[in-house]
Amino acid sequence: MGQWDSSEPGTDERLFQETQISGMLEPEHSLTCFRRKSKMNTYTIDMSFTKISAVELARNDLAQRLKIKSGEVREFGVTDREFPDMALGAPEKGEMAAQMISSGWQIKLGAGGKTYEYRADKYHVRLHNFKGANHVIEN
Repeated sequence: MGQWDSSEPGTDERLFQETQISGMLEPEHSLTCFRRKSKMNTYTIDMSFTKISAVELARNDLAQRLKIKSGEVREFGVTDREFPDMALGAPEKGEMAAQMISSGWQIKLGAGGKTYEYRADKYHVRLHNFKGANHVIEN
């Protein structure tokens, strides 16, 4: 990975990493940013969900929750959707989310005669109303 260091006198130094996708700086895909002068921690944000990767993660998560093979999970459909907030309209108990329209995908999966709904955007995947609760899916 290449690196681009933009430091100007009197400002914090920031380090950005290039993505492997095109070799160009694309901070919306992979971004590492930190302040050297203030000894702030380094955080890496990987915002790489696509419709395909979100469906795959949802399928694997549902299979794990139901204790079945991922091949037994059927995909009923994936539709583009706008959600009412940054939690995709599926906040976990006690979670507060920014109230702004968020574009993403509604993923309908089925197994064992039941239908399950996942919601995703490029930042995260959520399981909606599974056994009465919403869940954030870890990558």
